[in-house]
Amino acid sequence: MEQEIYNQYSEYLSEVQSFTEQEIINEPANLTDRLARTGVFIASVGKLTADCKKALNEAKDELFIAKENLLFKSPPTIVQEFIKAKCKDELFLCDWCDRLGATLVHQSDEIRSLLSYAKTELSLFNQGYNQNI
Repeated sequence: MEQEIYNQYSEYLSEVQSFTEQEIINEPANLTDRLARTGVFIASVGKLTADCKKALNEAKDELFIAKENLLFKSPPTIVQEFIKAKCKDELFLCDWCDRLGATLVHQSDEIRSLLSYAKTELSLFNQGYNQNI
């Protein structure tokens, strides 16, 4: 993977990582805004994951073309470790994208739960169940 592309992906993933590490403020307006941003990040990280996997596959292809004789004569475990060592940047980005995508999905579920709770709480308040509030 070209260093410039790696840096761009890494910079964007760092931005998304920072977003996922921010404390979620339990206020409906903030929650809906955060849920909208989470949805955008889910889509973009999904595309980025596909791009990273494509780059990983291209790097593997280049390795097999360059080291064909060596790789076909080596045991599979050695080949796997060789690929991991030579494609470490691509593998790192793929793993990071996968984990961030999962984190974003979990956070969106959490936000929906918080919004649902706030809606139920408001409904109970409006129905007069607010004696202890």
